[in-house]
Amino acid sequence: MSGTRSPFPTAHHTEWPSVLIVAHGSPSLPDAPEAAVQALAAATARWLPGWSVRGATLAAGSALETVLDEMSSEHLLVYPFFMSDGWFVRTELPRRLKQSWKRSFEILAPFGHSSGIPALCEAELKKAAKSSGFSARETAVLVTAHGSRSAPQQRRLVERTARTLAASEAFREVRVGFLEELPSVGEAARLARSGICLPLFAGRAGHVEIDLPRELAAASWSGTVLAPLGTWPEVSDLIATSLLQTRPVALSG
Repeated sequence: MSGTRSPFPTAHHTEWPSVLIVAHGSPSLPDAPEAAVQALAAATARWLPGWSVRGATLAAGSALETVLDEMSSEHLLVYPFFMSDGWFVRTELPRRLKQSWKRSFEILAPFGHSSGIPALCEAELKKAAKSSGFSARETAVLVTAHGSRSAPQQRRLVERTARTLAASEAFREVRVGFLEELPSVGEAARLARSGICLPLFAGRAGHVEIDLPRELAAASWSGTVLAPLGTWPEVSDLIATSLLQTRPVALSG
């Protein structure tokens, strides 16, 4: 998905890629998510010497427009830090960009499409099982996500991760539960009973801090709840890898 397109710099250009990582944020408590996406942008930039990488949320007032005003490249790569390309990625983000960015831009596939997510999740789950004193083969995994009746692509991405984890045969069982569709988190948690909960969310917000713990408690589920995927330190590496696969690494004069 893109705005007005122009050819991206090739090897004979001097301009390095400029990237804007955009997250949803929180309208009621905007400061923490805004700081988090800026920190993520800084961590991602460390993997990409020469690149300009900035971050902003949609929910923090005019934060997005402020960052855009500070960027001067002729072409902008926009990386949606969302789990799927729902309404915010397909509609609201392009609208905001077209209002404030008068040069060319390109919206890339969102974070949830990253091919490295299943392998990263498997490694983190094995580590969590070991630290809890269990073998991975004894551990049930509860994959949780927001879900959306209007955006089935999110469900497909979550189920892709769950299938990969199940196919590895590293865990006793792998179940999936959603907050906004079936099977529900509560239903999946009652069947799994205990183990490790893997929240496939881009950040910490009401769904992760309030809704998910409430559903697990109501189901009398016990076990470890991992931090939401988007907060893991390895995420900056995943994003950088996606960006390098999208555009050339070295540009010279």
